[in-house]
Amino acid sequence: MERRTFLKGIAASLLADGAFSKQIESRGKYKWVQVAESGPFPIRDSATTFKYSERVWLSNGYQVGGVNVRDLWVSGDGVHWTLVSDSTPYQPYSPICDFGDAIYAVDGSVWKSDAGKPFVRIPATNVPRWLPEAKMLEFNNKLHIIDLDRVHHYDVAKSDFTSTPLPWPAREFGAAVVFNSRIYVMSGCRRGVRVPPEAGLYQDRTSVRDVWSSGNPEDPNSWICHTEKAPWAGRFWPAAAVHAGYLYLVGGYDNISSSPEVSYNFDDTWRTVDGENWELVNVESSFTGRHAPNIFSKGGSLMLIAGNTNRGTSVQKDIWKLVPA
Repeated sequence: MERRTFLKGIAASLLADGAFSKQIESRGKYKWVQVAESGPFPIRDSATTFKYSERVWLSNGYQVGGVNVRDLWVSGDGVHWTLVSDSTPYQPYSPICDFGDAIYAVDGSVWKSDAGKPFVRIPATNVPRWLPEAKMLEFNNKLHIIDLDRVHHYDVAKSDFTSTPLPWPAREFGAAVVFNSRIYVMSGCRRGVRVPPEAGLYQDRTSVRDVWSSGNPEDPNSWICHTEKAPWAGRFWPAAAVHAGYLYLVGGYDNISSSPEVSYNFDDTWRTVDGENWELVNVESSFTGRHAPNIFSKGGSLMLIAGNTNRGTSVQKDIWKLVPA
């Protein structure tokens, strides 16, 4: 995405949402460097990445024409990847997370992999319905799945789920991470038409720019709103990760400035230390604007892989690294 498109998205978002929270002054200069034009894994967006056994894992995702890929890859450095499985048993878009010495996936059933071995279905009670693209996080000795308007808590020792409501109307296509001993949830969209409607492909959705966090997600009253209108434009399918003491938010689909014929994606990089005050990172050169990529911290760098640019081949398999300029 060209820089003018990013600015257009910011302007459109401000017109739609009014005043926004504080943007702090940028510190230092950076650039996104493409370290691999074509990774060894197939093209994909909406994949899941997670850390386990000091390595990064990549699983499943969407390709093109309604085709999903079901596989599992592992990397020690974020650049070189090894195929672990070309036929994962859990559904596409399933939330996946590590816990202790195992990996768990939930798709209406619970799947477990011990030490990276093949996944097996295990007994569990009160398993929530399968929600494509839900986020699952390890926090306070449990796994937590962020649903549309509820959070499901998985007690691994008891293999049982409970759930509690979330303090916002149903949200999807957003980001969720553990940062500073809290679960943060931000961005995405709510179901329902904005007045006037957003111009992109999803005119029955309303982009949001709020940021919430909780230190005890099992208590519905523990959630606090850091800002209702962050300085970044509203977006679907951004990527979020924690790196070097910051919470980063990167890329995403611009449903406000897009149209059914032409889709725009962001190529911007934002970060915060508190969820309220956000810094637009001064990036001299960036990755190609995209939505539903994956970002993660590895080897002292923030890295980005795959995603959908809505340009040319659309769905990608490239690898990028954020470095000082």
